[in-house]
Amino acid sequence: MNSKAVVRLKAAILCLLFISQHILAELVGAILLPHGDFAYDPTFFPLNSTERGASKRIAWASRQTGQWLINEKNPDIIVLSTPHGIKLDIDFGIYMSARGKGYATIGGDLHDNSASNKLYNVSLAIDMDLDLSKDLLSVLHNENVSGIYSYNDEMPMPLNWGEIIPLLLLPKENRTYKHIIWSHPQRRYDSSPEMVPELMRVGQTVANWAQSRPERIAVVVSGDLSHTHRQTGPYGYSNASAPFDDAIGKWAANPIKHANSLIRTAKRLQQRAMSCGFTGYVLWHGMIMSPTTRQMTGTVMANLNVTYYGMLAARFETNETTTVSGRGLCERTIEVELC
Repeated sequence: MNSKAVVRLKAAILCLLFISQHILAELVGAILLPHGDFAYDPTFFPLNSTERGASKRIAWASRQTGQWLINEKNPDIIVLSTPHGIKLDIDFGIYMSARGKGYATIGGDLHDNSASNKLYNVSLAIDMDLDLSKDLLSVLHNENVSGIYSYNDEMPMPLNWGEIIPLLLLPKENRTYKHIIWSHPQRRYDSSPEMVPELMRVGQTVANWAQSRPERIAVVVSGDLSHTHRQTGPYGYSNASAPFDDAIGKWAANPIKHANSLIRTAKRLQQRAMSCGFTGYVLWHGMIMSPTTRQMTGTVMANLNVTYYGMLAARFETNETTTVSGRGLCERTIEVELC
């Protein structure tokens, strides 16, 4: 074997080792899921009503999105971002427990006292990865991030609709993964536009941590869009509602090209649109923009409002041929060697 062939062989081996490490250790994908009642159960509305049809579309799209993540990406860990978990005033929270358990009441989003007999509860118990949660917290010691603990080491962390509904939209089969629960702080209600730079920075740190781990890590962002689509809703009507939902949909379809739809347009509209998902979307965008993350392409499965709030189901997957971290150079080197 001549010296040129030896050099080529060494280069190919090094590149294969590099790629094998990052195939094992990477963000394998992400999904955005609603936690509204009607995404879980469309049957609260009359059979042929507009609301029933819209509910069926978002419910189908949400479950299809969940199936894609679990069946196609096969994650070991799901990092769930929730805006309605146990919250701290200032800090983001990471649940510190090996288990989570709770129930959610389905049907309350109708805000109709005459329908109280239709309400029912759904329950869920999950395994959480306490060691990984501690490890993630340790790399965020310079940020506004704290652990949130249960009553004692044996008690599961309480879960409610912000966690339970999106997790129940995932397929019941193949639930071999564990969870990390990320809770957004109380200040998001009044200050979420001002939180954008912080969310971007923290998201990049979380992505860098995920890329350093050997587990296959996926992200599920629990959140709904504008809550001001109807005057009869609990938050009234705002003309920011439809433009906000459109901006989020545009970003989710192409997060690199249309980043400004999220971090400028939606940011400007957020205070009037009152989306509970906004901070989770920006956190995920920060993860996308990390130099260690393979370039993500987005697909919007559904973007619509059934009643006063909008709901979005979308998925993000890595582009295997284009990268934002220079890995494409190594891939091209191997391609030349194999030809």
